[in-house]
Amino acid sequence: MTNTDVETTQRQLEANTPSADLSQGGVIATDVPRLIASHDPNLNIQPAIDTNPYIIYNCQSPNNGGALKQVAVRQALSDAINRADITQVMGGPKLAPPLTHVLPPEIEGSQPYDPYPYNPTKAKSLLTQAGVKNMKLTFLYRPSSPTQIKIFQTVQNALGKVGITVKGLQASDADFYTKYLENPKEAQQGVWDLSLAGWLPDWYGNAALSFFGPLFDGRQLPPSSSNFGLFNDSKVNSLIDQAKAATSESQSTALWAQADKATMDAAAFFPLSDQNAADYHASQVHNDIYMAPFGSWDWTNVWLDQNKSGG
Repeated sequence: MTNTDVETTQRQLEANTPSADLSQGGVIATDVPRLIASHDPNLNIQPAIDTNPYIIYNCQSPNNGGALKQVAVRQALSDAINRADITQVMGGPKLAPPLTHVLPPEIEGSQPYDPYPYNPTKAKSLLTQAGVKNMKLTFLYRPSSPTQIKIFQTVQNALGKVGITVKGLQASDADFYTKYLENPKEAQQGVWDLSLAGWLPDWYGNAALSFFGPLFDGRQLPPSSSNFGLFNDSKVNSLIDQAKAATSESQSTALWAQADKATMDAAAFFPLSDQNAADYHASQVHNDIYMAPFGSWDWTNVWLDQNKSGG
């Protein structure tokens, strides 16, 4: 069944409506805890191996006297945002296990690192040291996504506790990337200060380059990259070059780990989750195997119970 209303689709799937077989758009995050609690056998949760979503900092925003260009200010925001609260509105830790640095644990070069545990007191101190007062930020998000709405509201509440005012800028699905994120002039002119995006590796295992190259190489700008926040750090750029030129896998893995730490120390962005994928199927569906590289089912092996399927 094809239906653009994911909530309507979910209700039809749970009711085993004959014409509804599989969810194509995933399960609404707020439905997942209920389905887990009921031990629903038709819920399928599998690792997606990603950083999705993450909060983008517009590192070139001219707003607030160019405050977001300062590493210390971005660090303050990172200290002020409560990741646990956000992953809760994303469906809880089973659906949205927290990610505290660039590389998901399944990618070589990933090492545990959590430089910004929730600390609003430290955030206020950093803002004071930076001379930033009455900061006002614009958060770009898509109202078509219930999860993005909740993330925006959660960030707005958290930053409000440290004296930062956050207003929302809503964008349609059609405009979100093409008009805003992929147009660097929008960031350079300060149309937005914060936003959301997500990233999947182009391959798995030794795949750190497929994160750092598109997302954090400051010598590349959108639309030829996905460095939407226009982050540019000479140390990170150098580590990317060194890792690309490494002559052994062990050497490159060590360098990618250094690049991960340097990127986080510079507060290039605020990662949220190595999100799992939740999909749902009606009871007539069998052999539903989720394939992370495709973000969907293995359609070639799914089969329907001919006595229950509506065709």
